[in-house]
Amino acid sequence: MGYFFFFERDDAAPQASIQETVPTVVTENVLETEAQKDLLVGAWRSVDDSRFTRVFSDEGAVVDEYEGMPEARSDGTWRRFSTQDPEEVPFTLMPQIEYVRIAFAEEMLYFTVTEVTPSRLELVYLGTGETLQFERVQ
Repeated sequence: MGYFFFFERDDAAPQASIQETVPTVVTENVLETEAQKDLLVGAWRSVDDSRFTRVFSDEGAVVDEYEGMPEARSDGTWRRFSTQDPEEVPFTLMPQIEYVRIAFAEEMLYFTVTEVTPSRLELVYLGTGETLQFERVQ
């Protein structure tokens, strides 16, 4: 995610403000049916880095792991949402787009889903516009 820092001058000590910026990425809604939505549940290995896996549970838990680095494990929660089932976010929701929010203790991540099949998952990270590609592990 990008951050913009600015300082206001005053006679008192300067105070920093942080404004989070999230670029708008418009993608086609690929999660049109409940069956497609259920395809997100499972373990996914990154195509770009085979040591990274992300596991979505049907109870709303998510686990990110990096093979060989147990300290890099992150446990959190995930939720799908859209304009039909919105949640408060730091960007404007676009109609016909399905979003995924992943919340870890240290950060909140927002994605759109551009492809989901029984064997393949593609997410666009709204913080940078980066495309993440995964293959199903289980």
